[in-house]
Amino acid sequence: MQFKIVNQKEFAAGVLFVVIGIGWSVLSLQLKLGQATRMGPGYFPLCMSIALAGIGLLSMVRSTRALELVTLEHFPLISLLFLIVGMVGFGLLIRTAGLIPASLWVVAFSCHRLWKSRPIEAAILCIAFTAAASLIFVYGLGLPLKLYSLSF
Repeated sequence: MQFKIVNQKEFAAGVLFVVIGIGWSVLSLQLKLGQATRMGPGYFPLCMSIALAGIGLLSMVRSTRALELVTLEHFPLISLLFLIVGMVGFGLLIRTAGLIPASLWVVAFSCHRLWKSRPIEAAILCIAFTAAASLIFVYGLGLPLKLYSLSF
């Protein structure tokens, strides 16, 4: 039985999801899992990494059944770099500057292409996601995160 990959973009995304899912599941097994009624710190990351790997497998299977031929011309390295800088910056800013600057940082870097074509929408996205993160995590869930800090 032979498979023909018709949509290379979707197949590549699926492979990436599977690799990341397997990597995170291996890392989450180093933490205590617990049980479904009393979850340990590794339980949720393990469930999410398995779900991510499953989505990747579905994407890979779906790429063999696409109706049109889609090829992967180039890999968007600049976009990947902006995402990585955004995530690393969030990790560095969350403890020192607080949730608001860290959220603004990650959303601003994640929508870097939107700043060129629709800067007002990008600014609204930054403000809306930052407000939502603050309301959900600090006020809704009561997580002990500071919203902002003027001293680094």
